[in-house]
Amino acid sequence: MTWTALASHSILAWLIITLGAGCSPSPLSNLDEEKDPHFITGKNKINSYDYNGAVEAFEKALESNPRSASAHFELGLLYYQKVNDYAAAIYHFEKFLSLNPKHGRAETVKQIIITNKQELARTVSLGPIDQQVKKELDRLISTNTFLLAENNRFQDQIRQLQSELSPLRNAPRLLPELAGVPPPATQAFQPTQSLGNLKQSSNGFLGVPAPKGSKPKSELGGTTPLTRVDPQEPRGSTPLKPVQPGRTHVIAAGDTPSKIGRRYNLSAERIVAANPGMNPRKLRVGTTIKIPDK
Repeated sequence: MTWTALASHSILAWLIITLGAGCSPSPLSNLDEEKDPHFITGKNKINSYDYNGAVEAFEKALESNPRSASAHFELGLLYYQKVNDYAAAIYHFEKFLSLNPKHGRAETVKQIIITNKQELARTVSLGPIDQQVKKELDRLISTNTFLLAENNRFQDQIRQLQSELSPLRNAPRLLPELAGVPPPATQAFQPTQSLGNLKQSSNGFLGVPAPKGSKPKSELGGTTPLTRVDPQEPRGSTPLKPVQPGRTHVIAAGDTPSKIGRRYNLSAERIVAANPGMNPRKLRVGTTIKIPDK
């Protein structure tokens, strides 16, 4: 028996001695029960160390009064302390609590019941285990051990991934160009096609040639085809037709070839072609340029 078990039994022995002082749960409240002749005989048997005779006397007291909490209490102590019949002790202690649940030592009796149940469990022996059952039990234990190890391994991997992802979650988001991701592919502009030849069709889309014999419509409601001119973009391979200069225009602040062309319903290319010495990127305010005929 271990030291813990010895200490437990010592404490319980002290509790039993305390409870068994006079061997009565409540001598003031259970006087009528203790006046039963069989109950008195049982007490005398205990004093003379005749424990089996005491058990018999208290059993007769219960036959006379089945609701005698005092008799159940005395039988519980005898079965636990002297006879070592733990099942009978549990039965009588539980009957005592059911009949007198508000007794001052009810909690102590509950602890003694728990101890009796533990002692009873130690006395129960398992029968021989079949070899097939033993093998299956060993297999289940081995499988459980393996699953526990795998679970621990997966938990470690999850923690490692979380630690690696934590800096990425807190990092600022970059544009695709800065992050090294190429921009989405777009339709490349064909430099061999003149911007002046891109016309708006009747359905409103640029770059689609209008049917023959129809006049393209501009967004402003005119008949001038929409053009997009940027002096920095490369010139088309198709040469511009030579034009004869006619009118003139004095360059004002903010003028560009495109702006001047829109004013006279001409394309920017024709304005630039009519003025070979003009720098389309830097127009000098006050300079007079030629405006070709339509």
